[in-house]
Amino acid sequence: MATEINLQNDDITVNSVSGNGSGLTSLNASNISSGTLSSARLSFSILDEDAMTSNSATDVPSQQSVKSYVDTQIAGVGGGGGATLEAAKAFMSANSAVNNTTAYSQINVFPATGGLVLNQGSFTSSASGIVVPSSGVYIVGANMLYNSTVVRAAPEYRFSINGTGQPEESVSSYIRATSGHNESSSSLTTLYNLVAGDEIGLQFRRQAGAGTVNLETGSHVFIYRVA
Repeated sequence: MATEINLQNDDITVNSVSGNGSGLTSLNASNISSGTLSSARLSFSILDEDAMTSNSATDVPSQQSVKSYVDTQIAGVGGGGGATLEAAKAFMSANSAVNNTTAYSQINVFPATGGLVLNQGSFTSSASGIVVPSSGVYIVGANMLYNSTVVRAAPEYRFSINGTGQPEESVSSYIRATSGHNESSSSLTTLYNLVAGDEIGLQFRRQAGAGTVNLETGSHVFIYRVA
């Protein structure tokens, strides 16, 4: 037969309490000021997974797991989507063939191997373009500078991937070629999902007057991986 002890406004110290605890019906957790509770008594698990691979909707991660996971994600964002920044820039070679046809034509205006003025991430280049070192999403942009004495010359360009022209086009660079208006420029920036080994090239065409249009020094292409 159990003995009931009624204590009110008194303290009691015991070494251990045995039983199934069914009589502890009004325990106020806010009044428990010390001691520890075994994790085995919790209704959920505490997981130590740095990559959060279990993706549990009920269990909780350890502090070390949270810190490791967040540090990894921050490192990825700081590296342009990866652990290493990948960016390249090349100045175009002077060329007078950029206004030859009304249909787009692949023109080799890139510097030879080793001609990149910025190369972070092992890009390679040849006269036909710049090859990306890894798969990902890239910002690809360019600024072309022209000069000509052809009246109403209007060169235009677009990017190519492995020789295939892409749908984005620059605004035509109209050159009046009178009253000292012999120069123009145009820019184009876009996003591409590229695979390691893809080559970014340039295709040109004319929109108006035929004749020699010179691609000036200072024209350049840049590539930057963002994911």
